[in-house]
Order: sequence, then C-alpha cells, then structure tokens
Amino acid sequence: MVVAVAAAWAGASPAWAEARLALVIGNADYQHVRDLARPVDDAQAIGAALGGLDFQVTKVNNGGKAQIEAAVAGFAAKLKAAGPDAVSFFYYAGHGGAFSGGGNYLLPVDGAAPDARSI
Repeated sequence: MVVAVAAAWAGASPAWAEARLALVIGNADYQHVRDLARPVDDAQAIGAALGGLDFQVTKVNNGGKAQIEAAVAGFAAKLKAAGPDAVSFFYYAGHGGAFSGGGNYLLPVDGAAPDARSI
C-alpha cells in the first residue's frame, strides 16, 4: 500500500498556492563578441524543467538590448501583480561581466564587449 500511495503522489501534479513566474534568457549568437555554443539549449532545458514545476515561463532567445529590457520590465510587472507570495526565478545564460565597482552586467546579443568605461 505504501508503494501505491507513493506512486500516486509522485504522479500527481503539484497544486501551488502562490504564483510561480520565471524569466529565462539564453544568448548565444552575438554580433560583436565570440558566439557561444550552449546558452540557448541550456535556457530551453531550464525553461522546460520550470514549466514542469508549474512556473509560467517567459523565454528570450538571442535577445537584443530592447528585447531584454522589455522582457525584464514585463516580468517585473507580472511579479508585482502576482503579489507578495509569488515565487520568481531568473535564469540567464550568455556573456556577462563583473566589474570592480560592484556591478554585474548581462550582455545582449547586439551589445558591444562590456568594459567598465562603456557601461
């Protein structure tokens, strides 16, 4: 009987009380820096896994600056509307940079190579 209950529980779809929102970005095809091989595939895998956990997933593949900014703004609006109990997940695969001033930056596919002066 324990096995039957465990099997039924494992096959059941979880019913989450809170909103579950995810923003998943995979950038690989850059215009001004070296392309990357796996970010879009990795983002697709993460998005699928999160979808399986009942997250509402917003995906951006090879996003330029305007597309990423719009996706982040839309994600923030959805998260605010979902209320304080919402769960959020942000995933980014692609080029980025961390600078001595404490900032971390994600590079859109249409962005130039990041350096402290340009950012």
